[in-house]
Amino acid sequence: MFGFIASLLDPTNSGVLKKGLDLIDNSYFTDQEKAKNRLKLVKSHTKFVETAVTNENQTRSLTRRFIALIVILAWVPFFITVCVLGIYSIVKNTGQLPQLLDFITTINTPTIMILAFYFGSQFANGFMKK
Repeated sequence: MFGFIASLLDPTNSGVLKKGLDLIDNSYFTDQEKAKNRLKLVKSHTKFVETAVTNENQTRSLTRRFIALIVILAWVPFFITVCVLGIYSIVKNTGQLPQLLDFITTINTPTIMILAFYFGSQFANGFMKK
């Protein structure tokens, strides 16, 4: 047993001990290492945002606007239909107005998120220039 421990501490087998200690060291993620990784992440994200804002007139921007236009063209008929049904519900007092308002919220929230995603970089570009 002592021969095994002595062989671990022997300078000729120092690679085994060093690898074991490195394995233990790498298993702990210190606050300093977390801060370094967060800094790398922030730098790469900043670089990505700068690239997205400065390259607005490329094909990517046109594609983004085209997809947003398609989303809006699909959303408008649903919204108009729900508004007409809401007016009908108010006039005829059918009691369906709460469900229609929930449906409007259900439709509008993702549509607004999509529009913010597709046109948000343009607004960010306007704020950066001011």
